[in-house]
Amino acid sequence: RLVKLAGTESANISISLAEYSTFIAPFEVEIPAGLAAYTVDGVADNGTTLVMTEVETTIPANTPVVLNGAEGVSEVSGVNVATQDSYTKGLLTGVYADTNAPVGSYVLQNKSEGVAFYYVESGKQPKVKANRAYLTVPAEANVRALFFGDDEATAIEGLGALTEGDIEGIYSANGVKVGALQKGVNIIKRVDGSSFKVMVK
Repeated sequence: RLVKLAGTESANISISLAEYSTFIAPFEVEIPAGLAAYTVDGVADNGTTLVMTEVETTIPANTPVVLNGAEGVSEVSGVNVATQDSYTKGLLTGVYADTNAPVGSYVLQNKSEGVAFYYVESGKQPKVKANRAYLTVPAEANVRALFFGDDEATAIEGLGALTEGDIEGIYSANGVKVGALQKGVNIIKRVDGSSFKVMVK
């Protein structure tokens, strides 16, 4: 939430125990120590992988990002240069007032399946708080949930990826090999040693 401070605006960067958040500010923000910021720039691999780029040093004004780091809150402030209520860069749209996420978008949530951008269904539109962002993925991406990888910022692939490349096996979230996709989180391992997660509703 934006707070007026003698001609400036302030906003809180709040990282939960899940260590991920989205953020946007109407002023330039120097990235606090211990945090990494990423823009979400598009999709690759026939719409199955999100492309994320790390922001170096400073988040530009009115630029929605994904943040990753240890739990905590940092207050930042600066001169407001925003002229509208929301801004889109790449696949993220940041808002300056509490907003119901549009149907078909994705909202960062911590559910039983894990921290992910989850698909917003009709009649189940969570509120995106001020200074946060939601994600919009092209329809051809065929992704129901976006999970973050252990070793990289970009780590989600959709069901379409199952038909591409050589698959070694499908595993449950607990690491047990299964014969087919199961409801919930599935870990798909390729013969080259790489893996990705797929959420099945």
